Amino acid sequence: NPPMLFRRAAAAGVDGETQGIGCVVMRDPVVPQNISGTQEQFIPARLLFGIVPQALLDKYNFWQDDNDNIRGYMKEGQGDHYICIRMDDATLLDHQSIEKSLSAKITIVPLEGNIKKRTVTEAMLLLNLLYAPEGTALFSLAQLMARLENLSHVLVWTKNVNANQATDQLSIDLVQLPRLKLTFAARWDAVAMEMRLVSLDHANMFVSNVRNDLVVHLCRGIPHCILLSDPNDELRLLVPGVNAVRPQVASAPFSTELVLCRQDKAWAANMETPYYLFHVHISMSFLHCPTLASA
Repeated sequence: NPPMLFRRAAAAGVDGETQGIGCVVMRDPVVPQNISGTQEQFIPARLLFGIVPQALLDKYNFWQDDNDNIRGYMKEGQGDHYICIRMDDATLLDHQSIEKSLSAKITIVPLEGNIKKRTVTEAMLLLNLLYAPEGTALFSLAQLMARLENLSHVLVWTKNVNANQATDQLSIDLVQLPRLKLTFAARWDAVAMEMRLVSLDHANMFVSNVRNDLVVHLCRGIPHCILLSDPNDELRLLVPGVNAVRPQVASAPFSTELVLCRQDKAWAANMETPYYLFHVHISMSFLHCPTLASA
């Protein structure tokens, strides 16, 4: 059997790990971007497949210091934070000695200093949606977000950075979908006396649990949507602008099945907006298309 690192690579090109010529990239502590205080070694993204979500691998470059701590620095711009990764066993990065599954504790940490516009003000811990216990709020959140985006591009953060077990009391403080440019936060609503997943991109909008027959009929045929509402019970349908392709099925050449291709970079590059927000008519019988593209 191949080493666990290779099995978790998920179709990554790992031929260079066992043959050919490679190089090791190091940088000294005097480099301004190096905040570890020690010499750092560059970690290729392919070595972190299955450990770090693809959303972070796309945005950060990862370096390992002399104490086996791995830090992720933003690829573009200075940034006001960095990603800290602590492996459960530092020797597991050596693919010749991997004999068990890999796991890591990933946190986002704000940088010290006088930074005018901060996007991260306190440290937060990344939660793993893939292994959320069934029946928990995190499991329900994973099912909801899977309608919009691949879980590898959904980042769920908690301020409880000291949590070690899935059974620990965890708050869901921030939900990020970088490719869709969407951000949600869990907020307590004192009027409704319930916790709500509030949109930080659209004022007063939150994920709605309205499920009457009219709404269900309206959403039929759009399984990749979520329903948003405002305090006045006005509904919006949030639909990601992904490419829907018809797969070739030899046994059913005239099949009408569609597959959502979320990895189509050319399609995403030509999109004016990564998602559409449709207004639901008060009769709940049809949608308002705000733009020609959304129609």
